[in-house]
Amino acid sequence: MEEIKQMAVIQKEVEKEMTKEELDALNDRFDAIDKNGDGRLTANELYRSLAREAPEKTEDEINEMV
Repeated sequence: MEEIKQMAVIQKEVEKEMTKEELDALNDRFDAIDKNGDGRLTANELYRSLAREAPEKTEDEINEMV
């Protein structure tokens, strides 16, 4: 439950700093990465997205980022 509260605080802070258009773009990108639609990004979803978006990165570099 504490994790959800922390996420809500972070979301409110981000919303203060971004325009509606920026937030919409961020949400669209998140949804594109969140393949199973559960509202959370798994390590596998992040890995696959990074591998697709940064093909110059090695497997070890991507694993370190994830």
